[in-house]
Amino acid sequence: MILAVILRILVLVAVIQTVILLIHLVRMKGRSFSRSILIALFFCFVIFLSGHLFLFIHKKFFYNLAYLTNLFVFLSAPILYFYFLSYVEKIPRFKRKDFFHLIPFLIIFIIMAYNLKYNAEKVFVFTSFGIALLSVLFIQNIAYLVVIYKKLSLKKIDIFRTRPSMLGDEMRWVVMLIRAFSILIFLQLAIFLSHNILGLIEFCLFLTDIFFITSFLIINVIILIGLSKSKLFEDKQKYENSPLNGNIKKEYLMKLEEAFAAEAYIDPLLTLDKLSKCIRVPKNYLSQIINESFQMNFNELINKYRIEKAKKLIDESNGDEVIIEIAYKVGFNSKSTFNKAFKKYTGMTPSGYFTKKK
Repeated sequence: MILAVILRILVLVAVIQTVILLIHLVRMKGRSFSRSILIALFFCFVIFLSGHLFLFIHKKFFYNLAYLTNLFVFLSAPILYFYFLSYVEKIPRFKRKDFFHLIPFLIIFIIMAYNLKYNAEKVFVFTSFGIALLSVLFIQNIAYLVVIYKKLSLKKIDIFRTRPSMLGDEMRWVVMLIRAFSILIFLQLAIFLSHNILGLIEFCLFLTDIFFITSFLIINVIILIGLSKSKLFEDKQKYENSPLNGNIKKEYLMKLEEAFAAEAYIDPLLTLDKLSKCIRVPKNYLSQIINESFQMNFNELINKYRIEKAKKLIDESNGDEVIIEIAYKVGFNSKSTFNKAFKKYTGMTPSGYFTKKK
């Protein structure tokens, strides 16, 4: 009984906090496509959580309404996919064909609404047909997450293993959102399977409690970051008038990747200007490519590659090579700078990393 009251309070607080973030995003100056999608994502999250509040208030009276609002969780992955495209791949706006992504949800929502309203079958969602419809939505959401994971892997980001400290602020925020909503979607899937497929009612109730607590913790982290780093939601107009087009940009990016493959980053005197001359890419274009393709600045990207190289050397050294020698080999000028960068990107010191590998 006490736990039920606590969960109700947590859900209510999560809804209020999300509404606060929504108001903050809406009131921000300027128009931003990515911010508009983010507003849609949190709006669906508010509707979804509100459905649970309805059930807490009066389960019998609000049953139909609550179940329909709960369906809005299935918009999370499609919206998250478009947020990824808008923020990371710089897609500027919706195209007409993009609205086809919402058709499966709309069709199933209408079918559910019709049956709950006019057939008066409160157990419709537990029939074979109802379960099949929900299964379609779960499969669709997982498919979107898989696509997002693959697109991130092309940028050398493992959604589950990459440390946030290895990413720039912008990409760190995007990865955090993807991780957060992935957790929520898979928890919902576990609840669905335990209740509708396996018939494990007690376990379903346990997972539901975990879901509410997790939702509360996640939304608190999002609120903390969202309100403290408003620059994440500002329009990206820095390169709005840049003449750098798609084909040239791909060519320059390929030159940059070839330079990194040749370990140009181990040069301790490497600067943005020096690198631009080396690969024959204008300095301003090189800076733009690094910022847009990696969501990092030049120094962050160089240090990331240096630390990855250092980790490989430590793995191969077996204690025969001292840390300071490895630091110099990958391009650092001092042990203290190396230690600081290594800890930032791995969460431990070089010696601690070596000890753990042993």
